[in-house]
Amino acid sequence: MYSVIYLYPVSLVKKAKFISINKQAAEIYVEYGALSDETFEPVNIENVYGCMGIGQTVELLENETLMFSITSFHDKKHHDDVLKKVDEDPRINTLFNEMKETIELSRIVRGEFSRI
Repeated sequence: MYSVIYLYPVSLVKKAKFISINKQAAEIYVEYGALSDETFEPVNIENVYGCMGIGQTVELLENETLMFSITSFHDKKHHDDVLKKVDEDPRINTLFNEMKETIELSRIVRGEFSRI
């Protein structure tokens, strides 16, 4: 399993728009072969059990929340094959432009992980 994870600081005012964009993008990723693409909202991002809370790892401004998404693939090659198709779809460019107007892209945290 190969997954791409995103942490998004999102204004509460723009949260509904952000969710709408992510859901539409998820449909495109799955259409082109991603195993899944899910977006989550926080339930508890504060420190518990002696661990630092994930909410402390990303600077959240007043009236912002931290959203999380994970997209899964079979492996790195599968990821690359799906992304090539997704990137060629004009719908994803439209959604990307909408996302640029909804959140600050430079504040997004992204990582790719392989299951061990």
